[in-house]
Amino acid sequence: MTLTLRRIDGRQFADPRQPLPPHYDPGEKPQLRWIAIDLLRIDPSYQREIFERGAKNVRKIAREFSWAKFGTVIVSEADQGIFLVIDGQHRTTGAALRGIKDVPCQIVKISTAMQATAFAAINSNVTALTAMHLYHARVVAGDEDAVALAAVLADADVAICHYPVPAKLMKPGETLAAGKLPLMLKRYGPDVLRSALRCITRTKLGNPGCLRAAIIDALCVTLDAEPDWLADEKALIRAMQTFNFGAEYHAACKRSFDDGMTVTAALIESLGAHLEERLEAATA
Repeated sequence: MTLTLRRIDGRQFADPRQPLPPHYDPGEKPQLRWIAIDLLRIDPSYQREIFERGAKNVRKIAREFSWAKFGTVIVSEADQGIFLVIDGQHRTTGAALRGIKDVPCQIVKISTAMQATAFAAINSNVTALTAMHLYHARVVAGDEDAVALAAVLADADVAICHYPVPAKLMKPGETLAAGKLPLMLKRYGPDVLRSALRCITRTKLGNPGCLRAAIIDALCVTLDAEPDWLADEKALIRAMQTFNFGAEYHAACKRSFDDGMTVTAALIESLGAHLEERLEAATA
């Protein structure tokens, strides 16, 4: 049987319902060059740190190193002959571990914001890239929704972690809820989300480890349903000083297991009862 090699032809994928725009700007045509690894750098404002899972990947690349599996590293030129890695950090680190001195690079001329945009676009379909990584890349890129969320978080003393941190090791204000927070902002608006977050960060020494998606969502639902409670945020936060987020979260998890209700629903019930009692007592 004779094998017929197939040409690359994109025309078969054209969709007449969604024609490609006639004009587009792909940017300046990149250069291709072998660059010494010593001249490559990582911008931590949008790039991932290499932790346990990534370290395993680096060691695997080094152990099984092959140029056929390497690919081109995408970089942008900085000052004084230094280049910033946009895509290929793990591959390049594995090559360095193997003892490789230089790697093939595609050099693009773009701003820092565009570097972050490119990083997010290249990696958005990679399973290992978390919502946390994408959020920080989009903030650096100036993405409108990400920047709006960052402003609300800053007002509530909240920061999305760059990598997973166990709840018991979290500092006040740290959260892993990068995937849910944009949805909450869109659904409830900045005022509700900001007050919900402040109910956690401005009570009980910041309640480290309690900025969980289920807790934040339950607070948003509760406050969105009772807009009068938002009128006096100081009174609201005073009322929340006596709410034990850790204990109530674990109780909600147990109730979810025993009764089949969601953790968020169980928290909504306990939050509603608590605030109704405390705020009514304050106004009596």
